Amino acid sequence: MAKYFVGSHLSGAIPALDVTGTGIVVQRIPPPIGDDQASVMCARSSLSLVSGTNPVAADVFEVGVLPADHVLVDFILTSDSWDSNASPTLAANIGVMTGAVGDTSRLTGAVGTEFGAAIVFGKTAVSVFVRNTTLAALRVAQSKTVDRSIGMAITTAAATNVAATRQLDFFLFYRIARYGE
Repeated sequence: MAKYFVGSHLSGAIPALDVTGTGIVVQRIPPPIGDDQASVMCARSSLSLVSGTNPVAADVFEVGVLPADHVLVDFILTSDSWDSNASPTLAANIGVMTGAVGDTSRLTGAVGTEFGAAIVFGKTAVSVFVRNTTLAALRVAQSKTVDRSIGMAITTAAATNVAATRQLDFFLFYRIARYGE
């Protein structure tokens, strides 16, 4: 069964919070809001998986929130080694999620691919750095009234899971939308 994890932007803590199931209360930490169109804001969400907690295909990580009336400027994903195999396979789709921020009932199909499809991450003995390379991410239309979740859905599990605590940090850069965007 797929699991749903949230980062520090919703849980308030760095450890990954497995919020699979019902009746779970998630603390929402508001993202920073820009005060003019020239201000680029950065919201960081961190999560940490303890040894033995290994993501599998269809697991979903809610890694950020794009505030209403804001548009994406860039994103950066950094992570420790999550796949120690010589031919690593760990990959994820990253994009805007359908549904409300913090809705734990969403599954892998709720995660779009605007930020990238089957992005390989966590593949070396040193930190991995992934940055936006798609035009589609920069063309995500603003929502004037609704904050939107940014999600990461595991598409391919790690060939060899690392037997250690692993951290992932997601940095979302955005600005207030101009009239007509």
